[in-house]
This record gives sequence, C-alpha cells and structure tokens, in this order.
Amino acid sequence: MPYQLPTFNLQCGIWWNYATPLLPPPLLGVNIVSVCNLQFAKKLAGQEQFQGAWLLLPPLTDIRPPSCYGGAPFPLPDWVEVPFLSGRYYVVVDVDDLAKGFPTEHRVANLTKRWWWFGYGGTFVDPIPWP
Repeated sequence: MPYQLPTFNLQCGIWWNYATPLLPPPLLGVNIVSVCNLQFAKKLAGQEQFQGAWLLLPPLTDIRPPSCYGGAPFPLPDWVEVPFLSGRYYVVVDVDDLAKGFPTEHRVANLTKRWWWFGYGGTFVDPIPWP
C-alpha cells in the first residue's frame, strides 16, 4: 500500500517569531490559520522525558523553527495553538518537509508545550495555563 497524505482534521493558529510571553497570542492577532494533524511523538527506549508532538501541515505552510530567524542571543520561536481557539499553545522546535518532491509531500513541525524558563535554577513556568 503506498504512503498516503495525512488527513488534516484540525485547524491551528500560527504566530510568527512571537515575543510576548505573558499575553495570549489571540490578543495580538494570528498570522496564519491552517489545517493540520496533531500527533504525539513516540517515546524511544532509554528516553525518560516526553519528546513533544508532531504537527503535520500542507506543503509550504509558513511555519518556522527559531533557527530561521537568527538573531542573538536567543531567536524567538513560532507559537502554535492546536486546535485553533482552544488555548493549547505549543512552541515550534524544528520544521522539515516529508516526502519532498512526491505527491504526498507535507510539512512537519516538531512542537513542545509552551513554557518559559527563568534563571539558572531551571524553573519552568506557564503564565498561560492550558484549559
């Protein structure tokens, strides 16, 4: 059976290079609303931490990892809300294309739950709790 394009059964909001940690992105307006498919990443043997989620998107969807923005010392990531208007925010870790050049081509973004790290003590906080 040939590889099939994923079913894009959800909508997501994408905010580019988002910089305001204490305001929910909807207050500033979404850059893109796209169809998508959200999947949990698999836990590999020997890895004890949750590895995030995969967001599958149509080809050429404008979503970028922090490395695309450059800037020093810390480039800002894109934020994603999946499903759109749910209050569940993620940060984009990496993006790549799958099946490039084939009819089943689509974009894949690696996501992690949105959080902020403060200080060298390793304190993780979420000023916008999930619903």
